[in-house]
Amino acid sequence: MSGLQAMGIVVIVAVLLGVLLAAGGCAREIGEAQLFYPHRHAEMEEHPGRRNVLVPIDPEGALRGWYLEAEGNDTTIIYFYGNGESVYAARHRMAWMKETLGVNVLALDYRGYGFSDGAPTVDALVEDAVRGYDWLKEEAPAGGARVLAYGRSIGTAPALELADRRPIDALILEAPFPGLGQVVEAWQRGLRGPARWFLRLRADRDLTRRSPQPLDLIQRFERPLLVIHGSEDTVIHTKLGRDMFEAAPGPDKTWCEIDGAGHNNLSINHPDMEAALVRFVEEAGARPIQ
Repeated sequence: MSGLQAMGIVVIVAVLLGVLLAAGGCAREIGEAQLFYPHRHAEMEEHPGRRNVLVPIDPEGALRGWYLEAEGNDTTIIYFYGNGESVYAARHRMAWMKETLGVNVLALDYRGYGFSDGAPTVDALVEDAVRGYDWLKEEAPAGGARVLAYGRSIGTAPALELADRRPIDALILEAPFPGLGQVVEAWQRGLRGPARWFLRLRADRDLTRRSPQPLDLIQRFERPLLVIHGSEDTVIHTKLGRDMFEAAPGPDKTWCEIDGAGHNNLSINHPDMEAALVRFVEEAGARPIQ
């Protein structure tokens, strides 16, 4: 290809870019159906030290997950994972919490995720968070004397809803966001290449007008709170997590920013994160059964 030919192609591309940009690109509205991207598993395996949990949601469906028991402890963390994850994917985190923090751990797959039946919706996410809490209180009461909710990313939404609907003792939020609209904005920031120039993602009105939003819920939470965020998180910007932390009215709250960590590489056994979690759980009152 000659230099003139190459220059001609550059000019043509530049003109096309200008036309597309002037036209405002392509806008795509994101609603509830596009908010979730579940990862499914076909079979729920038995494993020593993991109790299989089944919680009915309708005559033909159920939520499924695992309960890890730290023998002789009356404190349980109910864990809500991030989008595109599952209880199976979170199994190492759950085991770490049990072994390092010395607590019981309960996690249920969201509807349509992992081992659970059904299809994911925002309402179901909220309802099923409460179902998990109620299962714990009814089926494992010795381990549910004290309950901490731990939400990661999109899992911070059901964790906050649970904290608003049931009496929990403390709350841990990892990479939280003020509203569902911010989740879609994060997707927009994550676009790469030409798609970032021409595709405009926006949340539909049902998502942005839904009430309450996570920011509303954090403003009502006054129990002990730990907020963890990576300093280099480009999915849910660190400022959003900080905004959530500042909005919490309770005096007993801790901000933990992990230097250099992003959204999906924030390891739970990072020394700073581990120290924050150990201290917070101890101060929240985790204790052995007398």
